[in-house]
Amino acid sequence: MSASRPQVTIAESFNYNLPPNIEITFQGSYRLLPSSSSDSTKRTDAPPAFLKIDVNMFAQLAARALNPMRDQILLHATMPLLENAIAPSQSCLASTGSTGYKIVCASEKIDGVQSRHDIAWSLQRNEPDNRKREKLIAVLEMKSTRSLAEEDFRRATARTDAELKAMVGNSARFKNDETTWLQNNAVVLSKQAAKYGRACKHVAMFDWSAMFIFDFSYGRDRTKGVFFRESATSNGMNFRRLLLAFMLRALG
Repeated sequence: MSASRPQVTIAESFNYNLPPNIEITFQGSYRLLPSSSSDSTKRTDAPPAFLKIDVNMFAQLAARALNPMRDQILLHATMPLLENAIAPSQSCLASTGSTGYKIVCASEKIDGVQSRHDIAWSLQRNEPDNRKREKLIAVLEMKSTRSLAEEDFRRATARTDAELKAMVGNSARFKNDETTWLQNNAVVLSKQAAKYGRACKHVAMFDWSAMFIFDFSYGRDRTKGVFFRESATSNGMNFRRLLLAFMLRALG
């Protein structure tokens, strides 16, 4: 936490933006990402377009989960930024588990399609034979600072099912290698997300100042998504609340 802010509980932390204590050495306003060197990512198609999810849906979902939360455990002021962002959601999610399974958060993991991701959540269930079964349900991929730009996603944004269907149908008109309305970094990031989407349907990309959430539950041509940037004018919505709602959607 910043020096001027009193230490808060985990429950209270959902009312605050992330502390701005990450060092950004990149001086530009936009960092252009190179194309992936991974053959499996190269072979993965980017979604042609996506149906925009109303961020208010995430806000409402987080608010319902937080309403009964009375956790008085303090959020450690010296906690690394990534843990600072994730720990509150993990604490809240732990209380939603039921007998027979728990929600496991892991980092730097390799999944079944040989994709490395920074943070992954799985449902772990104890079977009658005492073996543990895990099902990957969500991935949070950390990206280089200033690499997510709303402009790269704007052209590919559909606001109705009919608009999305039309955009998908017209995406073949592009004569380049990527038949998608996405542009620049959004193409690179969405190909990576779509590769993870083979193993789980909920994928988020985070560059420390912006986040894009992909929902592949209905297939590549019916991808849903939302871009969010935390600011002083986010109407109470912030990254911690967004991550919590992201996980609650993944849990179904």
